[in-house]
Amino acid sequence: MGLADAWVQATVAGMNQVSSTRVGRTTYDFTYTINLTNGFPALNNAVATVTATAAATGTTIVQGTVSLSNLAAGATITNTDTFTLQQAAPAPQ
Repeated sequence: MGLADAWVQATVAGMNQVSSTRVGRTTYDFTYTINLTNGFPALNNAVATVTATAAATGTTIVQGTVSLSNLAAGATITNTDTFTLQQAAPAPQ
């Protein structure tokens, strides 16, 4: 089983908002941690990358790499490293 096969076994079980900061008239940064459940085998020096879909209009990934460190097989963790999204609301007319 290669690393790519093992990574499929690790899943994000949820997100926790750490902060929200207004950075412009209609723009906010939202910072989150993730809850992760690992399958088998254990992962060493794991890193997650945040991606967005085309449907995420007005959303920018400000900081999208999350260091997960080492994950034991079958472990569920709340990670301490964060990722940040910036959301721009439409300006009032």
